[in-house]
Amino acid sequence: MEKPQKNIWLELADDLASLLEGSVSSEFVKEKYFHQEVSDEFDHVMCRLAHFLDDGDIRDRDERYKKMQNKEMRKLIRLIRSGDYTEASLVHFLGESEV
Repeated sequence: MEKPQKNIWLELADDLASLLEGSVSSEFVKEKYFHQEVSDEFDHVMCRLAHFLDDGDIRDRDERYKKMQNKEMRKLIRLIRSGDYTEASLVHFLGESEV
């Protein structure tokens, strides 16, 4: 049971890295992950991730906002890959999170 959860987390981290690189879309991430039932932490990450996924137009207009959100995304990816899902669930994309 533990292994599939770990795999979905690592797959998410890889897809989020691809999102930052521009090789997958926000819609791809939404369709692939927003229906998954993994854990409370995963639900929290998805809820907070929605801010990033829905803010592409703001990032296009505001370079500072883009830099902040991209920094937070790299932080989220790092935390997921390190297995710290509780800390990952605290990354919120509305400013610099305290993790």
